[in-house]
Amino acid sequence: MNIAFPSYREAESARRLEALLDISRSLAVHQEFGALLGALDACLRKVVEYDNVVLLLYDAVTEAAWTYFPDACMDRMSNVVAFPFIDGPGHFVWKHQLPAVNSLADLEREYPKVYRLRLCQRTKWTCTLPLTTVHQRLGVMEFATSREEAYAPEDVHFMQLVAAQVATAVDNALVYERLKSSEDALAHERDHLRTLLDVTNTAVSRLHTRELIGDVSTQIERLLGAEFCGLVLRDPVDDSLRWDVAYCRGGGGSVGTGIRASMSGPVLGRAFRDRTTLSLCRRDMEELAASCEFMGALEKDGIRSLCVLPLINRGSTIGILVVGQIGREVFDDGVVRLLEEIAGQVTMSVANTLAYREIERLRDKLASEKLYLEEEIKAQYNFDEIIGESAKLKAVLDQVQMVADTDTSVLILGETGTGKELIARAIHNLSGRSERTLVKINCAAIPSELLESDLFGHEKGAFSGATVQKIGRFELAHQGTLFLDEIGDVPLELQPKLLRALQEHELERVGSVRSVHIDVRVIAATNRNLKQMIAERQFRSDLYYRLNVFPIFVPPLRERPEDIPLLVRHFVRKYAKKMQRDITDIPAETMTALARMPWLGNVRELEHLIERAVILSRGSTLQVPLEAAAPRPLQAFDARNIPAAEPRVPTLEDIERNSILVALRETRGQVGGANGAAARLGIKRTTLLSKMKRLGIVRAAGPSTEFNTRH
Repeated sequence: MNIAFPSYREAESARRLEALLDISRSLAVHQEFGALLGALDACLRKVVEYDNVVLLLYDAVTEAAWTYFPDACMDRMSNVVAFPFIDGPGHFVWKHQLPAVNSLADLEREYPKVYRLRLCQRTKWTCTLPLTTVHQRLGVMEFATSREEAYAPEDVHFMQLVAAQVATAVDNALVYERLKSSEDALAHERDHLRTLLDVTNTAVSRLHTRELIGDVSTQIERLLGAEFCGLVLRDPVDDSLRWDVAYCRGGGGSVGTGIRASMSGPVLGRAFRDRTTLSLCRRDMEELAASCEFMGALEKDGIRSLCVLPLINRGSTIGILVVGQIGREVFDDGVVRLLEEIAGQVTMSVANTLAYREIERLRDKLASEKLYLEEEIKAQYNFDEIIGESAKLKAVLDQVQMVADTDTSVLILGETGTGKELIARAIHNLSGRSERTLVKINCAAIPSELLESDLFGHEKGAFSGATVQKIGRFELAHQGTLFLDEIGDVPLELQPKLLRALQEHELERVGSVRSVHIDVRVIAATNRNLKQMIAERQFRSDLYYRLNVFPIFVPPLRERPEDIPLLVRHFVRKYAKKMQRDITDIPAETMTALARMPWLGNVRELEHLIERAVILSRGSTLQVPLEAAAPRPLQAFDARNIPAAEPRVPTLEDIERNSILVALRETRGQVGGANGAAARLGIKRTTLLSKMKRLGIVRAAGPSTEFNTRH
């Protein structure tokens, strides 16, 4: 029985076909290009003998090939940068679609660049094969070996079959990568559009920058992983840049609201001026940290890269959006483009927010002005115009005319009741600010703890009870005049802030770090000796000299007796009309007596006496209770011993004085508090103190229930 054994060539051919089938199966399971490259070298060594293998994928547009070769460290195919395809035999193989077998001598003669590489690899022979599918030409695959006469025709034929299998696998992997890239691009575009939509929805629904940037920061961190986001706005007061909002993941951070930056700075200033986006890597930030304060603060917080985007609205820059990364040292170009689109959406919202903020400010200012003017209309002034023809009063009016058309600070000095407020009104009415508001504040009538808020305003939540934002008297008097009555009663601790407002023309509301520019003319008045207060360290000398630029002294009524008859007739007409009385006659002896009286309370005392006389007069002749107007010396009394009623008709002032004394007696001298005299009388503590001052009721040395009074 004869058994036919296969020849060596037949066995080798069968082995190669089986190996070819095996490589086809191995390569078919790898869809991703990276995974295919990882398995390619191991598969090829099973069927082809070589020392080195190179995979070159050709780009006909650039005429260069991306090169892939075995990585000894990673046990997979790795790629290097592209090199000109024409420098090696691959271009001939790709063009003619024929295999090429070259010796080292052939490479030296025809491809010197490839020759030097192969010489270093100790290569003797190379075999270059086309990588081609039915759809396209992909490139070539080149095997190299150190054996002489290595690649016989039958070897080349088999290697062509292997190359065909590799080409099919590479083509499939590239198609898969393109599909995957398309899906990734679509997903990225979808996320991109979703982010822009979320930012747009956020922008149109936020009227405050803090809420806007807070939501935008969340969106940017969710999509891009950027951990810092801030908004910088231009402050028109000093033409600087100010951080309006700053958010950093985890809270805190060295950059906070209110920090200022120069308009000429290398980062924020440049982005604002040039209207250009700046992308700063870690090295840029390190170089700028020494010369730029806020860059040093960001670096301290761990920010490694920064993107600064100007917010441009209708041709002008209204702010800057600042985005920072902690984990990455540079912003990708695609991320910068997305941030520029986000900045466009933020710009519209910031513009609307700034417009809303200005409208809200003007609305509050108008509301405050309306309320103030309503209170002014309801107020009763001592007299409607300046009455008098004396030389001293005319000298005062000459001073008023001289200073009225300037913006110089004026200090009006004089005793209580001389008409200092009327002089202030005359200065305002004759000035260029007459069309604006004259805002007045009595510094003695407001508790010291509330005076700062009343002068400068406060922010919502600045202190207990501050449930809304309040505009102070300084802001209310913007472009107008502020009259500070009883300036000597301003607490010493508040005087530096008042001085700063007068010198710098700017202030800060209580609870705020933002400066507000003001354009206010200040007129102050006092009946106290400020120079003596300076000596006693109760009043700042610098504030005194700032106010005392143009002092006006209003003479007391006793120094201008020739004005008394004019004032008497004026007040008689005023109160007779108000009380619907017909008083036409003023006895000469009455007028003479009134002109000789000292009038310690000045015009105010005279007005009150005439008002009382009109009430008491029964006919057409004025009946003045002259005995009530006679001056009496200071008397000490005990609140427990109310003086007996005089055998005359008590005046309204007597009744008011006695009521206060009774209340003081019953409360044992306690003025404020739930059980104090003010609560018992149903008035405010400050009102009671004001009345006690007007009526001459003062606390004397000794027990708490002892008072001195002038009556």
